[in-house]
Amino acid sequence: MNCQSCSSIIMNGERRTRPAVARWTHWHDNTTLLCQSCLDAWFDNADDDESLEPKTWRWL
Repeated sequence: MNCQSCSSIIMNGERRTRPAVARWTHWHDNTTLLCQSCLDAWFDNADDDESLEPKTWRWL
């Protein structure tokens, strides 16, 4: 399972693939798999934007 957040990033013609470490469940019940760096960034951004706070999250 790879991170769904950074998998859309293409560097040097290759898609970035990082292993997911957490499953983030949004308030509308969709989920996103996140690598460690995306999880850290999401928590940092959620400090300023409450809409980014998860309904739940857990380690994989």
